[in-house]
Amino acid sequence: MKLTIEKLTQLSAQDRIDLGKIWQEPCYQHALTTEITEDNTLFVARFNERLLAACRIQLSGNKAIITDFMVREVTRRRGVGHYLLTQCLSAYPDITHWQAISLSAEENGYDVAHAFLTHHQFNPSPQSDLYVLNI
Repeated sequence: MKLTIEKLTQLSAQDRIDLGKIWQEPCYQHALTTEITEDNTLFVARFNERLLAACRIQLSGNKAIITDFMVREVTRRRGVGHYLLTQCLSAYPDITHWQAISLSAEENGYDVAHAFLTHHQFNPSPQSDLYVLNI
């Protein structure tokens, strides 16, 4: 099967289970209950009918904020996050100002969220855990 990126409008029972595995940490519990709307979208990476990664995008005019970006731990470092992020950015060509809120994910004392976002041309802002990309 092929890895696909989808913009979900409704969640199946299996999607809810998979999202629970993606957003396991307490800081993501709000993401599991946030309503999906036109201005608060949910993008996921799906492989073999299972969700491997997810993020929310809040839209406002020509600005967007990416929140709750997470790849399942067992799937990391395989390009899933890169594919999800690039597809999200290309889904909204009219957005010129992107922000990403990072909930610092550390592995062995290394801030992977920071490394991931800066690798994708997001710049840290003076506000803690906020990264900015202007297109």
